[in-house]
Amino acid sequence: MIAEEFIQGRPLAVEVFMRDGRALMTCIKDKDFVGQTFVVRRLRTAQLAPAAHHQLEATVERLCRALGIANGPANFDVVLGADGQPQVIEANARLGGDGVPRLLAAAYGVDVVRALIALALGEPFGDHLTPTRAAHAALELIGSPHATEGELITWEGVADARSIPGITDIELYAKPGDLVRPHDQSGHKIGLLVAAGPSGADALTALDTASALLRPVIRPKGES
Repeated sequence: MIAEEFIQGRPLAVEVFMRDGRALMTCIKDKDFVGQTFVVRRLRTAQLAPAAHHQLEATVERLCRALGIANGPANFDVVLGADGQPQVIEANARLGGDGVPRLLAAAYGVDVVRALIALALGEPFGDHLTPTRAAHAALELIGSPHATEGELITWEGVADARSIPGITDIELYAKPGDLVRPHDQSGHKIGLLVAAGPSGADALTALDTASALLRPVIRPKGES
């Protein structure tokens, strides 16, 4: 039997990289979803009051220690209630997926992948997590706009999207001829965009502009 409870509030994702039982790097992100699903469409660095940020960081630190994660990455899905109390609904002892390392690099100049490799090799890893900038970043996961399967014909607007100031990464997973499925689960994404800026609004403006230019042309299955 599975018992579930719907938690109402602000959905957040928290990335942390631990060293000696303390959070060496923490990033809290807002999440937007595809339609009425719980498939993530966008992630962006969250703007929280210092007290709320500290409370979330302290919570995930305690969870990591309880799980035996003294060194290394973890990520958590959290719902921040109207009362300001965080409810942790998922925990993973790994780096964040969905292009999160690229978002962290765009926002802070850190390299969590290199840090994890250094940790696995028994080498010092803290230098890879030292921020070299303090920007805001946003990431969009690109999926098919169709409700049925189809064939990717081409990508339009790639060069124009790359030229938008603030865009740091564009990665396209699908190529012409590939089968593209509806974006109803995370594994069906076909690309991503990352933008950074001095404010959250700047990062989102760059992301919106590039997203409007970058378009997958898909022929729905059964159409000639």
